[in-house]
Amino acid sequence: MKGGFRLFPCIEGTENGNSVEKMERRRMHSRHTVVYICEEYTSGNCYYYKTELITHDSWRNPESLSWSRPRPISRATFLKQKKAGFRTEYRKINKKPAQVIPLHKDTTDQDHSE
Repeated sequence: MKGGFRLFPCIEGTENGNSVEKMERRRMHSRHTVVYICEEYTSGNCYYYKTELITHDSWRNPESLSWSRPRPISRATFLKQKKAGFRTEYRKINKKPAQVIPLHKDTTDQDHSE
């Protein structure tokens, strides 16, 4: 196919002078390899993340595939990518609020009658 884009590289391993690995790197992060996550806590706070499918060897080796660690993104980015058709997940997080432990004594609690 001259002058056009071909979804799959030819079997010989090159297309227009590009190697299969180079072609794979170009397609690396698509709608199928990215997940946008919204975590909503019982407090009402929402946190937005992005995680990507990555490889530690080659895309042709399924055992080398794993998800990256979640990276923080903005709410606007989350909504923009959702509208663009990327995969999104909503997660409800039901954790108890953290207990606040004072690390110093409050001076107003001390008796100043001495």
